[in-house]
Amino acid sequence: MKAKKVRTISLSTRRDKHFGSRGSQSGLSRSSAKTNCANNSWEGEHVRGNPRFPLTHPKKHLGQNFLNNKLTLQKIITAADLTDRDHIIEVGPGKGFLTKKLLEKAKKVTAIEKDSDLIPILEEKFPKLNLIHEDALTFKPPKKYKLVANIPYYITSPLINHFLKNQKNKPELMVLMVQKEVATKALAKPGDLSVLALNIQTFAEVKKVTRVPASHFSPKPKVDSAVIKITPYKKPLVPDKLLPAYFQLISDAFSQKRKMIRSTLPKEIIEKTGIDPTSRPQELTIENWKELAQAAKSHL
Repeated sequence: MKAKKVRTISLSTRRDKHFGSRGSQSGLSRSSAKTNCANNSWEGEHVRGNPRFPLTHPKKHLGQNFLNNKLTLQKIITAADLTDRDHIIEVGPGKGFLTKKLLEKAKKVTAIEKDSDLIPILEEKFPKLNLIHEDALTFKPPKKYKLVANIPYYITSPLINHFLKNQKNKPELMVLMVQKEVATKALAKPGDLSVLALNIQTFAEVKKVTRVPASHFSPKPKVDSAVIKITPYKKPLVPDKLLPAYFQLISDAFSQKRKMIRSTLPKEIIEKTGIDPTSRPQELTIENWKELAQAAKSHL
């Protein structure tokens, strides 16, 4: 049998300054390296003396924290609503803790892995896996797929934007492991909205699946995580033609989010909407931002 080929491209490094430093880059994930029956964990794949299974400790400089809890794994699988017709894109398969279950349930699994040390392990374990050694932020998705990902913390926002905002082919759904604080922001209601919340909620419904304690990873991170489920709408809540103005206004206002919008947005645009100019950006609804975008477009 011929060795499985792995597509490799030049890798870029990107950071999200708004979130923490637990994850590293977009092809990384979390797997465990030690059996722990008490907390339903999974045993790593190192085989002493076998060059195809190198000893791969979590890499601190990449911020790796490997998921090792079977109960959390099952909640991710359930949330993904897998069928034998699905094509799953997995970001960060690690050593295959989640990958194994995905392959059992789905028709096809494409895994994007950044860490070159994990590639031979995945090749050996999963001959049917479509394995890509790539930065997920450069990945061009197929027409129909679901995204399942354990997201490195500081590329959370770019990764969500890449698949949900920037791609013509959007996922049927996204099941994402994120920092607990990020999940709280994504689920926020008017009065406490953020750029992240608006980026997601303009295009999709978002729900919390479960909280994930730090003890479900090895090594343990300093903060807890959460699994969220994002289901894109057939059409965004804002018409495509308004989206550039919509997001430009959001960016302008949130660049100084403690200030009233009368200090960050044009007076004539606000006056056309009837929105209180003393409002702060986090207090406005998606409908308010849509009205402002319409006013801005008509003002040109």
